[in-house]
Amino acid sequence: MDFKDLLLMDPLQLIQYLMRIGLLLPNRTCPKCNREMVLKKRAKYVDGASWRCSSCRSFNTIRTGSFFEKLRLLIMLLLEIVEFWAKERKQIDIEESLHVSRPT
Repeated sequence: MDFKDLLLMDPLQLIQYLMRIGLLLPNRTCPKCNREMVLKKRAKYVDGASWRCSSCRSFNTIRTGSFFEKLRLLIMLLLEIVEFWAKERKQIDIEESLHVSRPT
């Protein structure tokens, strides 16, 4: 799969792909009731999806336990930053191309 293919994916497809390649956890146990959670599309969440427990009805972010857990940018933007970095682009080029500030 080419990076350009990732840019064309909808958020749920991207999440499922990242789960397949191990960048996001493919399953989650509810921290409240210890039951298996289900991935649900949720526009309310920045990533477009979240884990939902059908037993106690709680929600959890898809980022828990992953490289993305403490990062607040969109996952797609984070992947673009990593791609630019891997291509050894200068920080100023990354900032200008992706419209992110230096503290980001």
